[in-house]
Amino acid sequence: MPEIDIGAVLAAKAPRLARFVPRPFVSWLRRTVREREINHILRTYWDLPPQEFIRACFREWGVTYSVEGLERLDPAGRYLFASNHPFGGMDGMMLADKLTERFGDARVVVNDDVAVKDSTWTVGRRGVAGTVFVHKIAGALAETGADLDAVQAVAQKVIDNVRTMGAAIEACIVPAAGKPGFELGEDEMEVGIGIHGEPGTHREKLRPADEIVDMLMEQILSDLDFAGQEVAVMINSSGATPLMELFIINNHVADVLAAKGVKVYKTFVGEYMTSIEMAGFSISLLKLDDQLKGLLDAKADTPGFKA
Repeated sequence: MPEIDIGAVLAAKAPRLARFVPRPFVSWLRRTVREREINHILRTYWDLPPQEFIRACFREWGVTYSVEGLERLDPAGRYLFASNHPFGGMDGMMLADKLTERFGDARVVVNDDVAVKDSTWTVGRRGVAGTVFVHKIAGALAETGADLDAVQAVAQKVIDNVRTMGAAIEACIVPAAGKPGFELGEDEMEVGIGIHGEPGTHREKLRPADEIVDMLMEQILSDLDFAGQEVAVMINSSGATPLMELFIINNHVADVLAAKGVKVYKTFVGEYMTSIEMAGFSISLLKLDDQLKGLLDAKADTPGFKA
């Protein structure tokens, strides 16, 4: 296995994001970072890590990993992926501006959610499950030895071409509050959910799965022109929705896309971007070209994503 430069490092602020970090890097992280800091990253939900810790990551984290282990190196650059949301997102962006100015590094902001543009709960479009495609494709290009500008460009390309929307029938318990993020009646569903336990854009009476899919797909397909294109599809569980139900959803998504003349290149069904025990799901569509297809197909081996 060749050595891989991962000078672009993700400082995960939610345990789910740690699932997309390469296994050897997670091992190095556990050996290197103080117990208090690693516990904060892996156990604290939806709270920005201490700014001093993020600064330390940008100063120190540049590693090469191989089958023999890890060693320090001077990275060509660090890359910050940020998912747009109100829970620490603004503080994170302010810190990112300072870090980028100091270290000359790059960043992108993921905002694939078509449910909202702005509201009481948001600071513009949120970054939701489409974030997984950004990590996968930008990471694949970084492994080829591409420079930071190229990685930033392909990450932005994914952001420009991915759209997501979801719904839920049961909220999760927000750890800091100790209670559900919202309450639903037995015959209600929350539409336009985020990934931090927050309410969606509105609630409706519960409908059959196919009708829910039709509603979500209408919003996604009207936001970006997918006609005649090849796409990657992600049917993502919010945490408590089982695979059987996700495949029922995926079956109708495939029917809708076929009727619209959209070709499915690859489908991902499972728990990729969860909100603890929330019962719900999201649909993500990524418009593909030859470059994105090649990077999506590139080998990946992380706890949360394999290819």
